[in-house]
Amino acid sequence: FLTSINTITIPTSLSEALSDSKWKQAMDSEMEALDKNSKWRSVPLPNGKKPVGFKCVYTMKYKDGGSFERYKA
Repeated sequence: FLTSINTITIPTSLSEALSDSKWKQAMDSEMEALDKNSKWRSVPLPNGKKPVGFKCVYTMKYKDGGSFERYKA
């Protein structure tokens, strides 16, 4: 368990995540899930209002036994 934590680097920025195909796939999977579950919709922004920001948090998911399950964004 500890060995797997030390060998995987969690990105600290979007550019770092996009440079690794595993993290990019994790982000793509999350976006697909949000779209599939209709978690948002695109609407015109009212005058004088600012859009809500978006930030990915990167982590690794583990099974109950401590073995690595998947990358999560």
